[in-house]
Amino acid sequence: MLQAAGNDTKLLNSIHSSLGHMKSLKKPTKIGVPQFIVLHYAGEVAYDIEGFVEKNKDAVSVLITHTMSESKQTIISSIYTPLYTEQSTAKSSLKGNSLSNQFR
Repeated sequence: MLQAAGNDTKLLNSIHSSLGHMKSLKKPTKIGVPQFIVLHYAGEVAYDIEGFVEKNKDAVSVLITHTMSESKQTIISSIYTPLYTEQSTAKSSLKGNSLSNQFR
């Protein structure tokens, strides 16, 4: 889950600063182009960062967190109980316009 302050520019800066040393990632040659480039078997693939965060937001369903919070496995329930509590007390629903919600 992204923090509320997460946005495309911060993600791009984070990608370049944290992963810039990797051989499979490079910056675009033109200055100011909001992209990152991944080098793999298909060659260089440029990803535009504009709208990247919004398109890839995907909230965890309340049904999933509720089910997992009731797990008999202590480690599982300890991870999901706080998330379920937060979701169930939140004023807004986690239903967003994510790709998986569109399919649902």
